[in-house]
Amino acid sequence: MTATIFIDTNVLLYAASNAPADQPKRIIARQLLAEPDIGFSAQVLQEFYAAAVTKQRLEMTHDEAVAVLKSLVAFPIWPNTRDLVLEAIEAKQRFQISYWDAAIITAAKQMGCQTVYSEDFDQTRQYDGIRLLNPFQAGLSESAPSILSSATLKPSASASWFHSQTPMRANGCETTPRFLLPANDVRTSAGLRTSA
Repeated sequence: MTATIFIDTNVLLYAASNAPADQPKRIIARQLLAEPDIGFSAQVLQEFYAAAVTKQRLEMTHDEAVAVLKSLVAFPIWPNTRDLVLEAIEAKQRFQISYWDAAIITAAKQMGCQTVYSEDFDQTRQYDGIRLLNPFQAGLSESAPSILSSATLKPSASASWFHSQTPMRANGCETTPRFLLPANDVRTSAGLRTSA
C-alpha cells in the first residue's frame, strides 16, 4: 500500500463541500483527487467525517459524508498504528509542530509519499524529505504536478474516470463517488453506484 501523493483533510473537505464560497477550491481539490497514485490516512478520514458533519458551512449531511468515505475504497488508506503514533510523537518534538500535523507527515512518510497537498503546513519547509504544497495558493511552483501549474487545470489522462464518470475499480467492484458526479446525477440513496 503505497502512494506518491498524500492528500490532507482540507483538500478532501473542499472536494466534497456544497458551500458556494468553496467552489473555486472545490474544482482544484476534485482535480487533485483525479490524479494517479494518491493516498490518505485513517486520520484524514476521521478528521473529514468530524468536520463534514459539524461545520454547517460545508452544507454536508451525515449520509453525504459517509458516501464520500465509502467512495475512497479504490485509494490506499494508511492505518493508525502504534508505530505511527510513536514516530509522530518524535516528529512533533523534532519539528516543533502539533501532534496531528506530525501524524500526517509520518503517515505520508510511511506510505512512501513524496508530496503532501495541504493548506495547513508551512510551505517553506520540508519534513523528513516530504514536500508540502498548498494547491490553493496562487503561483504554485513549477515543481508541482502539471494539474496545478496549468491555467486550465486539466487532469491527467490516467484520471479519465474523474471527468467521464467512468467508475473506479477496486476490490472487484466498480464505484462512482456521488460527490464526483454532477448534482443532478443521483445513482443511489447511499450516494454510490456499485456493480460486481
